[in-house]
Amino acid sequence: MLFPGRFIAGGMIYGALPRGFLSEKAERYIELRRCLGYAFNKQAGTLRAFVRYVERAELDAPATRAMALNFVLSFGGAANNRKRIEIERPALKQLPQRRTTDYEEARVLVTSSGGFMLRRVFYTVPSRLIGHRLNVHLYDDRLECFLGSTQLLTLRRGRPPQGSGKHGHVVDYRHVIHALRKKPMALINLVYRDQLFPHRAYARAFEALLAAESEKQACRIMVGLLALAHDRACELELAQAIDADLDAGVLPDLDRMRERFKPDRATIPDVAVELVPLSAYDELAAVRAPTAELALDGGAA
Repeated sequence: MLFPGRFIAGGMIYGALPRGFLSEKAERYIELRRCLGYAFNKQAGTLRAFVRYVERAELDAPATRAMALNFVLSFGGAANNRKRIEIERPALKQLPQRRTTDYEEARVLVTSSGGFMLRRVFYTVPSRLIGHRLNVHLYDDRLECFLGSTQLLTLRRGRPPQGSGKHGHVVDYRHVIHALRKKPMALINLVYRDQLFPHRAYARAFEALLAAESEKQACRIMVGLLALAHDRACELELAQAIDADLDAGVLPDLDRMRERFKPDRATIPDVAVELVPLSAYDELAAVRAPTAELALDGGAA
């Protein structure tokens, strides 16, 4: 349901049409058709007459205005188009095998912070890329990062906040969890901390831990939970368990979570490895010894 006075036409939402709006649209369309070499005199007269009738009648109903605008936007002599397509079809070539270049290219340096800045947005990447320069293909919805000609990863494209000079952040906690393990207290003042948590449950847990524990203990537990989600690949299941604890008024217990999400011993096979006795190498040496002596005798002869 649209707001009063609004209507949809041509896939767009319009308000009240200003006087002369349809006439301008129609004239632009007629000029475009003529520039493309189409015989459009008869259709142009019909279109102009229709627009004059609509504007003179001052039809204010949204449905009527939508019909009028859709007619102007889509008016084009479909039969004439079909004839020209059939004439031009034999001359059409095959489509290219690859898509056209629909991205922008950029070159970025991965800093010691474990990421790079591009278009006022900070992106995290794996720490092994620190110090490397990446070639980035910047699409409308994603970034494809290359080291040389090898594609390494794809990142969601971020946008900086509108109306402020602040930077945006696209953060994957898996990229920075190894650094946080070494310095858990860095979490408390992390600029992109709100974007770090993969689910709302982790943010809720950190808020509850800060309220009940010291900052040092809260950071240690929170980094441990993130590391557990990364190591055991249980990000969603762990978030559900944290939510259940918080809803019950209980703080997340790191040791209990580790016990709950530890690997199942039954799924780990017992592999028996039989080591070769070292005496076997003595036997191999003894077998090769006569060969070496024969080679020396033959050389002397």
